Formats: sequence, structure tokens, C-alpha cells
Amino acid sequence: NKIFNEVNKKYSLEKNSFFYDVTNIYFFGSNCKIAKRSKSKEGGYKKLVQIGLAVTDDGIPVFHKVFSGNVFDARTLFDVMKNLCHAEIKSKFLIWDRGVSSGINIADAKKLGFEVICGLANKGNLSDKVDIALRENIFMCSENRVQLKESSFYVSIKDYKCEDVSGYLYICLNRKQQVDQQENRLKEIEEAKKLLHKNKKIDNSLEKYFDKDGNVIGNKIIEEAKYDGISIIFSTKKLPINEVVSKYFDKDVVEKAFACLKGVIKIRPVRIWIAERVKAHIFICYL
Repeated sequence: NKIFNEVNKKYSLEKNSFFYDVTNIYFFGSNCKIAKRSKSKEGGYKKLVQIGLAVTDDGIPVFHKVFSGNVFDARTLFDVMKNLCHAEIKSKFLIWDRGVSSGINIADAKKLGFEVICGLANKGNLSDKVDIALRENIFMCSENRVQLKESSFYVSIKDYKCEDVSGYLYICLNRKQQVDQQENRLKEIEEAKKLLHKNKKIDNSLEKYFDKDGNVIGNKIIEEAKYDGISIIFSTKKLPINEVVSKYFDKDVVEKAFACLKGVIKIRPVRIWIAERVKAHIFICYL
């Protein structure tokens, strides 16, 4: 708390937005009670410890917490919000990815006095909202276009209520990503088709594109391509589209912090096994 307050005094943290995300680090040893075998973000199953990290939009880490390796990302967020409140930080926004999103987290954030910008998965009634935006065909006009450093988005705004919290959906279409996803899918299907003709096994995820005789199901490809390039952002406050899109897609400041922890500081692998020492190791690396 003393360190946090010194950083707050120096950098006026309450003037910033906060970006939150979770990563995991793998573990050597078998006796640590917080290291749990789970799926790594880098692939495969390993003994892991989770780290939740909040950083400012300037990339300054302001809070971290260690969780067991099998805790879902969305369940880690409340602790972060609670600690930011305890430190009497009233940021303009908390920003997180769709992997951390839940209706409960959004509702909790509002109760604690935060505004939210977060990603949502395209499923359930959200797909209906996306379908309406696509039918309206209003994406492709200059006033709906947002240019970031390396990509551009066309954005449609819809009213939306998430877990009784009123807000706005920003339905974003990245045309370059859309084309890339469609081309990659067609390439994988073509390669799978050749394997089937040789009576070889194909990846399970590609089986849905073929009938029992090994013929490509064209309608299935069209169906799967429908939402290519689409991202959904939810904001509790109505803001200009360029502000919401730039804030959300600039959340890679957290990824840069994780890259620093893992690459420069070499936080992993953890080679000790007493839980409090593991937490101390992570704390020192965080500092």
C-alpha cells in the first residue's frame, strides 16, 4: 500500500484508465498448493500459477495478485476492483478483454463506482445485434471508420443492457482481419480435402465442413464466415467511436507488461514451491 500510494502521488493514477488482464506462468515442482495443472495460454497442460495485473494507459503497473492455476480469468477481477477502491482510486474506466468479461463483473464494477469498457463474446442475443448491424449495412461509411496505427475498423453502435447495467455495444468490423480469416479457412479446408482423398485423418475442427462422402459443404463455409472480422465492445458510457475503439484495442499495454515480466525479468519458470515464497518471487518481479 505504501508503494502504491507513492506511485499514485507521483503519477496521479486517478487520471488514468486501468487495463486488466490475466496470464499464467509455469511451475517446476510438485508440492506447491497454489500451482494447479491447467491449460497454459501458450498451449499444453502444465502446473500453473495465475497472475492478474492492472496497468495504467501509460503502461505503469499499479496492482497485481497471484491466483491458483485453475481459477477462471473472470473470477479474478473482483479482487482487483476491490483493491483499487481500497486505495481510493476512482479511475475513469476499467478496461478488460472478453476472456475476463461476465455480467457479474460489469455489475460489480458499476457498484464500486467504475465505468467499464470490455470485450464480449459473440453469442446468444449478441449475435442478433450483430445480424441487425450487418443487415443495415451501415459499416462502410467514413463517419463509422476508425483508423488505428496498424488497422482500421468500421463501427456500429447499439443500446444494450448487460446484467441490468445499461450501456452501449460497439460492433466493430476489421475488414483486413475478415479477409485473412476467410482465406485461412479456405486454405485449411483445401488441405484437409487433399488429406481425405488420401484417406488420412484431418483436424477435428475441420470435420464440420465435409459430408460423410468427403465433399465440401459450401453452406457451412458461408455460415462460419458470417462473423469473421467482428469484435464486440461494451461500454457503460456513450463515447465517440474513435475513443472507445482506441482505448479497447490499445489494451496491449498489459501484454507488453507481461512480455517484460516473462522475457526481460524472466519470472518463469518458478523453481520454488512454498506458496508464500512463490508469491514473494512474483511480487519482486512485479516491482
